Amino acid sequence: VSLSFDLNGLGSTLINNNQLFLLIDEDGDGDFTTGNVNSIAQTSRTGNVVEYSNISLTNNAVFTFGIFSSISPGSLTGLTLWIKAADALPASGGTLTSWAEAFGSNNYTISGTQTIVQNVVNFNPIVRFNRSGKLIGNMSITMSEFAAVNSWTGATNIDRGTVVSPTTSNSAGSSRYAFRSDGISVFAGIFDFSVGSNYMNFSPSPPSDQFNIVLASGTGNIYRKNAIPVGTGTFGSAFMSGIPQLGDRSTNDAKLNGDIAEVIIYNTSQAGVVRNRMESYLAVKYGIHKAENYVNSSDVIIWDSTVNTAYHNDVFGIGQDNSSGLNQTSSNSVNTGSGNGTGQSGKGNIVISNPSSLTDNGFLMIGHNSNDFNFSSSNLPAGSPIGFARMNRIWKIQSTGNLGTIDLQFDTRGLPFSGPIGNLNLIIDNDGDGDFTTGSITTLSSNSVTSNVVSFNAITLPSNATFTFAGVINAPGGVSLNLRLWLKANANVTPSIQGANITTWGSQTGASSDALYTTPIFSQTV
Repeated sequence: VSLSFDLNGLGSTLINNNQLFLLIDEDGDGDFTTGNVNSIAQTSRTGNVVEYSNISLTNNAVFTFGIFSSISPGSLTGLTLWIKAADALPASGGTLTSWAEAFGSNNYTISGTQTIVQNVVNFNPIVRFNRSGKLIGNMSITMSEFAAVNSWTGATNIDRGTVVSPTTSNSAGSSRYAFRSDGISVFAGIFDFSVGSNYMNFSPSPPSDQFNIVLASGTGNIYRKNAIPVGTGTFGSAFMSGIPQLGDRSTNDAKLNGDIAEVIIYNTSQAGVVRNRMESYLAVKYGIHKAENYVNSSDVIIWDSTVNTAYHNDVFGIGQDNSSGLNQTSSNSVNTGSGNGTGQSGKGNIVISNPSSLTDNGFLMIGHNSNDFNFSSSNLPAGSPIGFARMNRIWKIQSTGNLGTIDLQFDTRGLPFSGPIGNLNLIIDNDGDGDFTTGSITTLSSNSVTSNVVSFNAITLPSNATFTFAGVINAPGGVSLNLRLWLKANANVTPSIQGANITTWGSQTGASSDALYTTPIFSQTV
């Protein structure tokens, strides 16, 4: 016979596994360690439906499905809960109907209304809570180390609720939970059911809608935000146990107003470099800058924060790590961009995407030197034309593996470039020393300009190279520093008809600083 198995809604641990085996226990006792057990590889896969062809299912046999290796964030052990917004249904977005764990056995009962929203944090979805309810599991787990990528909505001086907790308080009625923004600080209370009631917290609470990686571990009183130790206080014990719930604390009085992208819980502490693997996975996936090195699931450094100290700002990147279930093919920094890649004005957002040959453990990471966006006529490539100027900010690349070519988009809104945006070139210093007057320099023209976003398609960014943007500056008298508005009556006026009312008068700076009037009249004589 043929058998097909639909994986939709069963979590990304199954969906992302390339080989799902059909296991048949011929004696039917349900013990797959004894007797005659057949292991059959999948014949084909269409979408998330796995097919097995020409198999024999004997009478009274029992069967299940298995995988050879498990996937976990940073390939860490001790995982008891892993839930990601990407596994929430319906996949197209809208009102949440079910949310399967990527790892774990809990089935969640939904109360109230939560909403799935696509492309909220670095091209990834979130589940949005609005204090109307929560999700409650059905199986007890051990909780020792918590990590989450989330945001709270609303003013920081009000209680904005809790990300995750056991459903039960301790015997004294003290609430247990991880990551509650109470109006002053972000608290976590980790302690056993009958032991202690101590807490840790950090201040101030993050601004509304700001995503962070928050982590709390009962062993060693660890509390971190974006890999930086931030907590004060102590936890009551190294772990706590109970049925998990999302969007409230155990005393049922702190329902969440905010977004959850991902929650991870371990039954033991993940210390040092091991913890960094998990935090690196979250940082790359969600475009969140963190302290320390970025590493893959095998502890290979993919961004060296020491070597790249001068460029360790707003780090982001694309990459694939099969052991972590990571496949991030488009990325920007949450500090300069947005969930769908739209840049924040004046931040010079960069989006990288569409790697031509991304494979397992391939990464391309980028950081910048934090210089301003003004243009300078110094440190230019040899042979630059008259009027050519270079942006002061410089970015650095560190890549692991061969990702082939990528696409790069640069958002110029609010930046002081006084000239047609299409004049901007991408200049790459291939030796990476930041000196554009020496060594091998590659200059690339843009492929297109759309709404002040300059695109460079199918380009190669060598590892350890640096790059910036440069072009021919137009400015009155050649003075371009801090130029924001430059209007000329003989250019960029629509319509340019004698006596007509003007609808647009475009600035020569090309920096979204056009002039607007109520009833201007165009005249060809003064």
